[in-house]
Amino acid sequence: MNREAYLAELDLSRRAIQRDLAVVKADLDFPGKIRESLRTQPVVWLVGAGALGLVIAFRPRRRAVGVRLVQKTGAVEGAKSGAVGAAALTILVAVIKAAMPALQPVILSGASKLVALFSKKKGSR
Repeated sequence: MNREAYLAELDLSRRAIQRDLAVVKADLDFPGKIRESLRTQPVVWLVGAGALGLVIAFRPRRRAVGVRLVQKTGAVEGAKSGAVGAAALTILVAVIKAAMPALQPVILSGASKLVALFSKKKGSR
């Protein structure tokens, strides 16, 4: 082989390595994959977040010695309603976070109108 053939083969090898490196970088870009998945499938992520909140809220706990006494007094019902409230709060936060990009312009325009209205009232005194 002559020098030109070696340089051509070297160039082809370099391009192949660059392509392989780009593929590996794309495969290892987990934050980018998660962002893309959130954009394309927000409902799945919301349902998953809600399910995780419910699992965390209702996970089985180890029973203590005095549990029977607490159950007779009715304190367990209050704990269960607190767990439901925590799960509902988790779902609400997930929904608000998902809807915020769409709601932000509406909120900002409403806030600017209120500020303008308040400044007009303040200036008329």
